[in-house]
Amino acid sequence: AAPDPSPSVSESGAAAIPQPLPLAASTDFDPQGGDGTENPDLVPLATDGDQETAWTTVAYKRSSMNPKDGTGLLLDLGLARPIRAVEVDFYGSGTDFEIRVGKEESAAASDYELLAGAVAAGESITIRVPIPVETRYVLVWLTNLPYQEGTYIGGIREVQVLG
Repeated sequence: AAPDPSPSVSESGAAAIPQPLPLAASTDFDPQGGDGTENPDLVPLATDGDQETAWTTVAYKRSSMNPKDGTGLLLDLGLARPIRAVEVDFYGSGTDFEIRVGKEESAAASDYELLAGAVAAGESITIRVPIPVETRYVLVWLTNLPYQEGTYIGGIREVQVLG
């Protein structure tokens, strides 16, 4: 039988294909850092659409960033919206990370609900949510950094929240 030439359309139509959501703000998230920041001037490079630029962590002596639990980027959608996926392109390969979400801003990573995570992630990863999660804040929380350039350094070349 010949395939049906007309594409099938679900009830929700185009909404079924996750689309990038606009960000109201993105900030570095380093609650356990000495000054509470982690290269804040580089944050815009993680959402500029350019794979050649990146927000990077400072250099660490240990992959775990001990005594800190981690560092990362906090993305603010401006209002609570259903999210379906988070796409992250990392600076380097081998980062351990978590995607955490919350409806209210907080100073502690543990206050955000753990959505998903991965160990030793490749340079590009997409976390898909089986059922859309309503959230305003998305935290990309790096918990273990890859060894590169003679030190432990991580970062994000590009990140997108899809809804």
